[in-house]
Amino acid sequence: SGYSEQDVTSEEYQHYIGMIGGVVNTAAARGKSPVIFASGHEHDLQVLQPKDDIWYLVSGNGILDHASALSDGPNTVFASETAGYMTLDVYEDGGVMLKVIGVENEESEPVVLFERWIPAKGD
Repeated sequence: SGYSEQDVTSEEYQHYIGMIGGVVNTAAARGKSPVIFASGHEHDLQVLQPKDDIWYLVSGNGILDHASALSDGPNTVFASETAGYMTLDVYEDGGVMLKVIGVENEESEPVVLFERWIPAKGD
């Protein structure tokens, strides 16, 4: 409803979306590396791919038993309400190894929930 500047309908947030869209389009048109936007705040783990070389990563669930509800959308590659984090290993050729690491409870060891090689453009 635009009550807060964090609401998607607020003027500030709409301006931010426009700016990010411009950055995404510019970055996607340049270079050979994929474009990866990483964010937090949401209490879940998500990997979204709306376009071939553009990835959105949401890694905001570092606290056990504090997850937000999730549903898969058309661009969802991976989604989990498990507590965890993500790692990105960036290689010299521009390729990236993405890993989503999860922890079930205080006694469990971290496990790889999802991994994906994101190649450089043209690979």
